[in-house]
Amino acid sequence: MHRLSLKILFLFFITAKVFSQDDDLLRFIENKGQFENNVLFKVQTNNSYIFFERNAVTFKIFNEEQYRKNHSHPHKTSDENGTISGHTIRYKFNNSGKNSLIIGEGKFIEKYNYFLGNDKRKWATDVNVFSQIIYKNIYDGIDLKFFSKHGKLKYEWIVNPKTDASKIEMEIEGCDSLKIIEKSLVIHTSIGNIYDKNLECWCTDFDAKNSLKCSYKLNNNILTYTIDKNVDDAHTLVIDPILIFSTYSGSKGDNFGFTATYDEKGNLYAGGITDNKHGEYPVSTGAFQTICKGGKAREPVNLSCDITISKYDSSGKNLLYATYIGGKDDDYPHSMVVNSDTELVVFGTTYSKDFPMNGNGFDTTHSNKNDTFFNTDIIVFKLSKNGNILQSSTYFGGFNNDGLTDKALKFNYADDFRGEVLTDKSDNVFIVSSTNSNDIPLMNAQKTKLEGPADGVCIKFSKDLKNLLWSTYFGGNGSDGIYSLEFDKNENIYIAGGTFSTNLVAHQTALDKTANGDIDGFLAMYNKSTFSLDKLTYYGTYKYDQIYFLEIDKYGNVYAAGQTEGEIIPSKGVYCNKTKTGQFILIADENLSLIKKQTVFGAREFTPEISPSAFLVDSCGSIYLSGWGSAIVRLGTTKGLPITSNALQTTTDNQDFYLAVFGKNLSSLLYATYFGGNQSGDHVDGGTSRFDKRGVIYQSVCSSCPSQGGATLNDFPTTPNAAFPKNISWRCSNAAFKIDFQINNLVKAEFLPDTIACGPAEIQFVNRSTGNGRYIWDFGDSKISSDINPLHTFEKPGIYTIQLIAIDSNTCNNTDTATKNLIVKKKSKADFEIKTFECTSKIEIINKSNSHKTSDWDFGDGNDFAGENPRFHEYKSPGTYKIQLITDKLELCPDSMLLNIEINGTPEDKIKLVNVFTPDGDGKNDCFHFGGGLNECSEIELTIFDRWGLKVFETKDFNECWNGKILNKGKQCPEGTYFYILKYKGKLPQMNKYTEGTVTLIRNGN
Repeated sequence: MHRLSLKILFLFFITAKVFSQDDDLLRFIENKGQFENNVLFKVQTNNSYIFFERNAVTFKIFNEEQYRKNHSHPHKTSDENGTISGHTIRYKFNNSGKNSLIIGEGKFIEKYNYFLGNDKRKWATDVNVFSQIIYKNIYDGIDLKFFSKHGKLKYEWIVNPKTDASKIEMEIEGCDSLKIIEKSLVIHTSIGNIYDKNLECWCTDFDAKNSLKCSYKLNNNILTYTIDKNVDDAHTLVIDPILIFSTYSGSKGDNFGFTATYDEKGNLYAGGITDNKHGEYPVSTGAFQTICKGGKAREPVNLSCDITISKYDSSGKNLLYATYIGGKDDDYPHSMVVNSDTELVVFGTTYSKDFPMNGNGFDTTHSNKNDTFFNTDIIVFKLSKNGNILQSSTYFGGFNNDGLTDKALKFNYADDFRGEVLTDKSDNVFIVSSTNSNDIPLMNAQKTKLEGPADGVCIKFSKDLKNLLWSTYFGGNGSDGIYSLEFDKNENIYIAGGTFSTNLVAHQTALDKTANGDIDGFLAMYNKSTFSLDKLTYYGTYKYDQIYFLEIDKYGNVYAAGQTEGEIIPSKGVYCNKTKTGQFILIADENLSLIKKQTVFGAREFTPEISPSAFLVDSCGSIYLSGWGSAIVRLGTTKGLPITSNALQTTTDNQDFYLAVFGKNLSSLLYATYFGGNQSGDHVDGGTSRFDKRGVIYQSVCSSCPSQGGATLNDFPTTPNAAFPKNISWRCSNAAFKIDFQINNLVKAEFLPDTIACGPAEIQFVNRSTGNGRYIWDFGDSKISSDINPLHTFEKPGIYTIQLIAIDSNTCNNTDTATKNLIVKKKSKADFEIKTFECTSKIEIINKSNSHKTSDWDFGDGNDFAGENPRFHEYKSPGTYKIQLITDKLELCPDSMLLNIEINGTPEDKIKLVNVFTPDGDGKNDCFHFGGGLNECSEIELTIFDRWGLKVFETKDFNECWNGKILNKGKQCPEGTYFYILKYKGKLPQMNKYTEGTVTLIRNGN
């Protein structure tokens, strides 16, 4: 299949949000009568409407500044007319098929409803919303897909085999003028210029991707495409790089980039150091450490500093958190990785004896116990997802320096801070580094003694950093350093680095058993179960050689990248722009016995030019490398390094970053670009940055450093909506950038469920896979689905293993699988009963809740109670009250119940006192009684006495009253004043009460 991919990235000069929105996915809304009849789907972005018609697409664009102001003032004054300038352009597909099928794919669970005006024909309910639409067979053998990436609208022509792409013809209506500048179409409108940018075409087979030459062709306002005809029909297409974001750090203090990593949502973590003498780092509210504790400006940086970490969202628009972490001496981060709980795991070094420890780490005290000698220890710590909690931390080290590369092995600026941290499937923490100490803690060690001036060190901690599971020296009679590690499919541990040792013991079939002279590179493998060193090989020439990074592909092949001052002979059939150059990449078999492929690249002979910073091999075998070259200490440079025609940055000031992607088996240079400023030497102050498995680089940078501490520079390229587009530091800034190379048309399974939910849990799964095939979901409860974004209900509590299989036969890897665990917790059930009692406003509450830990009550009268059972509550006045119970209020799965209760008050509130009665037989006021709430009481006793204390009436009957006769049967009592005592009680002892008073008996002439 041939695929012509056009990245549509519309950017006004006055805005960077046209045809984009903050959400990752645009919504394609189907027309069920709520839009005009010619519209099939509609998309609304931050400041535009896009209408998809049978043979055209119409874009209605608004002036963003006016649009933003108009929507940010809900109450306008009388002199504000709310006018918004706009412009409409239309892409018309000339000669397209009238019967092409237009379908939505990736249906969202959400539905839209429209009730527009009084015309019910414009009303629509249960309107479907999709993540993409496809014009099937819009031209014979050609499909057109619209979708979004990073919140931006994109479209892609899919040209099937033996189909002529010249059939595609788009007439652009409504623009002021059109121009083609390089590979971008510039559309001039009344409210600014729009760019249909970076036309890229690629062809693929199942194993590799190859860029095709393609270009726009413009005839008046009709746009067509030309593609290189010399293409094998078995191939498909690749390469559409996007600079997702680039940002400064926002720090006023001098700050320097060391390391970067990512999480599954594409967030970027940048780690560096900061000296706050000239201002502070932009720490966030609630960060773990908001104050810089400073340092002593010790070697090798000679700068008073703490570690600083920033987390940016996937778009780079927002700083999610920023924090200091460190003690009163100097602290440095080397490498970072995010574990399966979205905790940031950081490996570094510290001089500080008071580095933050939360008390549960393996070793919470620095190895140096005196104040006359200073040395570094390795530190490892974990930060919570929000950067506000130090989950765990530990020291590791001995009497001398630990974690810093030995000076004998240093070649590039900041090589001091090499080494790497990774986590395995169980989130155990692995570190490789260097040590000069002969007394480090050991566990299951293969080598128990420091032999040379410095050895490599391998360390394994439990997930919580409490337990040391493995630690060993690695090395021989010279200086040794380990810079990189990786796991194979069986979780064996491969390592790589540099060595001056001549007595390393290689395995029997090693590709190189002996040292070659000067510093050599090495590769080795430890058994995951026994921790035995099962494989080891040297690699290099008789001159300087070191391996800085290694990767392992799905077949177990080992990839390594490094530097050389010798001559490494390229293999047959590999890309090599120039022999005898200073950067190498090799591919070895899993046994480290055979070099399958190797090559070199660069511009100068026998001279390394860039310091490697990140390395990757993806699922399709493409090989990614990031490095920097500038004249800091050693004469690095990016001058003359090979780039491709579609480079993001085609010029260099000779001191930039260099980013390259090589084809499978090093067969070609798929992509290469420079990236950096034009007034300063861009670099890294040590540490690892990373590519994710999709080929997205997350790079930390030491940027815009003036050569002699002069005026603040702003020369590093940043994106318009970056969190910090300007450098406000008095000197350097820890910049960070994220670039998606989009090299491979590979299928990559990826999804975002909730990791913890309350049962029964209805979970909307969001499919973020790449590729255009089909999907199989296994929810771990014997149920499966083939929906793109399924909605699934988990009825019972438990741990469910969710598996997504993405299948696309038009990609090089065909299938990919993503697996995550979902924890469904049993939800608490709030339930209670209320009992009322006669003769009182007091109630009894009975808590019948279950599966809960806490109960919180609100009685609706301003009083509350925290506890399992409040038992009784008394209201002070009659009324209707709402009683609410919340169970597990602060837990993940709370529940609540609300009951209304009518409080009638106490008998005292309602008894009607009669102080005069006239028993004259006229039927009016003939009998003395109490009205009101006595019938709510379980017992009453009314006794009446004359003024001499003689009892004239007594009753316990609610309904009996005194008729003015003695005991209601005898002779009539004379007129006068009588005394009464009324006793009443409820079922509870505290309900027993009485009242007393007088009543006057009057006889009207009788």
